[in-house]
Amino acid sequence: MIKVRGCVYLICFCSLLLLSAVTDRSIEKIKGFSHPSAICAVNGSLYITDIGKKVDMAAKDGDGAVVSLNVKQEIQNKNVVGGVGNTPINAPTGICTFNYKSNAGGFMMMRKSIAIADIDRIYAYELIYNSRFFYLDLSKETHSLGGIVSLNDSVLFVASTDKNCLFKININTKAYQKVPVAKIKGAKALCFDKDKKFLYCVGWGEANIANGEIWKINTQTLTAEKLGDDLGYLAGCAVYNNKLYYCDWVDTAEKKGVIRYMDLNTHAIKNVPCEAIGGPGGIFIDEASKTLFVPALLEGVIYSVPLD
Repeated sequence: MIKVRGCVYLICFCSLLLLSAVTDRSIEKIKGFSHPSAICAVNGSLYITDIGKKVDMAAKDGDGAVVSLNVKQEIQNKNVVGGVGNTPINAPTGICTFNYKSNAGGFMMMRKSIAIADIDRIYAYELIYNSRFFYLDLSKETHSLGGIVSLNDSVLFVASTDKNCLFKININTKAYQKVPVAKIKGAKALCFDKDKKFLYCVGWGEANIANGEIWKINTQTLTAEKLGDDLGYLAGCAVYNNKLYYCDWVDTAEKKGVIRYMDLNTHAIKNVPCEAIGGPGGIFIDEASKTLFVPALLEGVIYSVPLD
């Protein structure tokens, strides 16, 4: 009996150690934003679009920003794109990073850059000098751009929420085309799989109805297929460990948002353990630390959520 009791004590002690290790990685909130919308990362730093003082995705008020955080998750620049000579931005939603081929003194160099979607315009900036080198006016096509992603150093895809579609953009020529796929209700956020063979898009829905869907698009054939039957105000997505993580606002005015993931093999859907989030947006997953970063537009914070 003494040996058995000792084993029980040992098991309990080990269980407490394991519980302690798990709870050490708790959900945190990063403050210092007005209304953060989407996130990407470059060399360990996070770059976050902030639509400004008002929750108005269509306001051309010039108070939008791209905020950068250092590796310690501290704000290092309150507006990366606010330098001299750069046009003020309004309500930037989507953001992505890519390598831009720059001609420097006759030599071609690859420079880390970011592209942002701002209502009806696309901008791109070199991060060395924080200078803009690309601008595209899409106001004749759309008035509500969403997520943006880079296929390579010359091709971008961007979602158009009001037109229920995607656009493919060539950075070098400024040519663009509507991607010929089925209607995506309120196309809102985009992400690639690891090999960029497939582009995933989640929708906000249309006619103020939470009927946004999940779509998978082949980047070679540009054919699309709807995944599962989960509907909602979907507004952010990222692929990690063969799972598609995505956000659902649930309610457009209250703090009720959730994060879910879909197993890309079985299409089974589960919730990520987290408190309700006010307006979850364009998420980013840091694979090295197994951390999900979620901008909460209605709360003015970034959630840092540990993943398994």
